[in-house]
Amino acid sequence: LMITQSKPFIFTLKPVRAQLGGVLVHGKWETRPSRVLFKARYVVEGGEWKLAAIDVNVKPVSKTQS
Repeated sequence: LMITQSKPFIFTLKPVRAQLGGVLVHGKWETRPSRVLFKARYVVEGGEWKLAAIDVNVKPVSKTQS
């Protein structure tokens, strides 16, 4: 994957409260030749937001999505 600082990740849905607690976010990072899709759950621990879980998928970018 070619990852550059000029391509920030994009949230694809508004954050929502997670059933297991915390906040769930969905997003993507437009890299080439594949796109990175992610779901992450953050929780407050010790007064700070911390990553509790993450699911990352790498998908090929089709020619129609270029």
